[in-house]
Amino acid sequence: IRFWVAVFAVFAVVSIVSAVVATQSVISNGAMVVAAVIVVLKVMKREKRPHETILSPLAFMPYVMWELDIAEWSGPVIPAEEVSLQEPGTHPDWIVYVPRISANPQSTQHIENLIQRGAYERRLGSQTAALFHRTSETSSPMTR
Repeated sequence: IRFWVAVFAVFAVVSIVSAVVATQSVISNGAMVVAAVIVVLKVMKREKRPHETILSPLAFMPYVMWELDIAEWSGPVIPAEEVSLQEPGTHPDWIVYVPRISANPQSTQHIENLIQRGAYERRLGSQTAALFHRTSETSSPMTR
């Protein structure tokens, strides 16, 4: 299973970058997004606890799972595109926020509202991506 997750992760990252190569600035932006997500995952490898949940863009889910050694699709990684379908008042422990990668503008807006309401600390950030960690214990974690 890890082999197929790795294959899918590489395919997903390559597909994302390939899909946005229409202009030189878009190529540069795609590389910056991938580089930002790599840095985000380095922080999560050090700081994420086993029971904590992660909200990640669907495009990066396989890569996140691979790098954090998560083998279950129904595990702690939740697709950002599903977040607007979750019950109100639930919050993931971590948010990998890449606003330009989402296929659903409603999802992006919902994530922005979640960050504003949910007592999150911005752990990392760039022009293309950010990592948020929930600081409030009053919010209940997302469950699947």
